[in-house]
Amino acid sequence: MKKQVTLIQCYSDHNYGDLGIILSTADLFYDADIDVQINSISTYNYDDKRFNTEHEDLKDYLLKHDGKMFPGIFGIVDRDKKFIYIRSFLSLLRFLLFVPLIKQSWAAKILLNKSEIESYNLLKNSDLVVSKGGSYFCDDNGKLGFLSFFRLWYIGLMAIKLGKKVVILGQSIGPLNTSLGKSFGNYLLKRFNKVILRESVCLKEYDYFIKRDYVINNDMVFFQKLVKPTINENINKTVGVTVKYVDKDQDKYFVFMKEAITLLVNKYNFDVVMLPQVPLDNDIKASKEIWETLGAEIKNRVRILDDLNGINNLLNEYAKLYFVLGTRLHSCIFSWSVGVPAINISYHGTKSQGIYDNLGLRNWVLNYSSDESISLFEKNVNSILESRSSIIEKVTERISKDKEQVGELIKNLLVS
Repeated sequence: MKKQVTLIQCYSDHNYGDLGIILSTADLFYDADIDVQINSISTYNYDDKRFNTEHEDLKDYLLKHDGKMFPGIFGIVDRDKKFIYIRSFLSLLRFLLFVPLIKQSWAAKILLNKSEIESYNLLKNSDLVVSKGGSYFCDDNGKLGFLSFFRLWYIGLMAIKLGKKVVILGQSIGPLNTSLGKSFGNYLLKRFNKVILRESVCLKEYDYFIKRDYVINNDMVFFQKLVKPTINENINKTVGVTVKYVDKDQDKYFVFMKEAITLLVNKYNFDVVMLPQVPLDNDIKASKEIWETLGAEIKNRVRILDDLNGINNLLNEYAKLYFVLGTRLHSCIFSWSVGVPAINISYHGTKSQGIYDNLGLRNWVLNYSSDESISLFEKNVNSILESRSSIIEKVTERISKDKEQVGELIKNLLVS
């Protein structure tokens, strides 16, 4: 009989990093030599139009393996709806009432709608519930930040209350900025059957998390099977760049990006291509805004891929590059996964530093607000020019070991 595995908190195909996490995670389960059935639950509710528009690629993938995408329960707020605050309050009240009654089918019939009951029944029939990788175990500042954290993890709370085996696979945890968030987060962490993190720096940085048997592996996207890695020294001297709107010191960030791109063209004679890692989040708009700050001659050497569609096409573009300067962490991980070095610009939490520590490349993470960021960037570019092949080989070896370890962990989760 097939093991029933449910992936929760599935976000959007238009965040290619998130899609890569889901596909890589599912492939690892299918490769475990154990017969599994994988379904997934969206972060979007049944009546949120994004449930029908943001999962086309994932739905196709699941369908090929006889799986299905289910709507979220509670989940992300649909801010396009009228009376959103009233709706949100009523939803919160309904789901709080359901917490002590989660095991009761009669309560589900009263408090959940038809689509939510389908997802509820999926959880009840699951052998394993997996909170797939990324940065989901965190909140924003303020009480509203806790509410978004609670909404996102309500599905995990339901699985725990239903007595299911629940695991975190390949996440960074933190920061949690409120006492409510820390209490709720630790309540969940204490009850997860296994917590497999993609890095350990978060545990040192956020010491309010409970002590338990955390397992450290890596980000699941390193193990993607869509495009194979190659070491190619005869490629065009083109550097890929990914950008975003950052929450802190955006003026300094834009200045850093302008200086870095100008340096790549003027000093190192590289062409530059700007790639849309997360089209959902205005990456193309940010790219165009930064491009406008460049000098006329530099602009002629910089192009923006604003018509790129699909995760396979994006991975193939990364594979053509000499290296990547990536603000988007998963643009860097995509690059390493296809055998292309990547220098990272950190903007949130510990995820970048932790993952690059895993790779033995601590100094490849840049703080764009630092006065030393450009000089460190130059140092890393020089290292790539001098030792590109050996750097790739060392990282590829580490990725291979991590993949072997997580494969064994997944087998144990399925048989225990």
